[in-house]
Amino acid sequence: MSGPDDSAPRQRLADTARLKLWPGATGLDVPYVSPADLEGAVQLREVIYRAGSAIAAGGQSQSEDVHALNMIAVAGHTKAALGTRTRRMAPEGDGPCQ
Repeated sequence: MSGPDDSAPRQRLADTARLKLWPGATGLDVPYVSPADLEGAVQLREVIYRAGSAIAAGGQSQSEDVHALNMIAVAGHTKAALGTRTRRMAPEGDGPCQ
């Protein structure tokens, strides 16, 4: 996030359409992005930013951020679903990768 003069943050992940562009840019088809998905993505981005900034500065991540990252990691229930010419993220149990 950055503002026009880099002094104030500007939210670039402002709506669900912008969030849908993120995996779409890598060729992953995401059929629907909910407002809750957007909120979760923004929260995840902020946790990653704080943890990465702390490490880059020679420090340690806050325990709350480490816990949040671990909880998000174990809660993930998607897998890549590969087709002949497509890639998409599918919920676990949505059939085998092809």
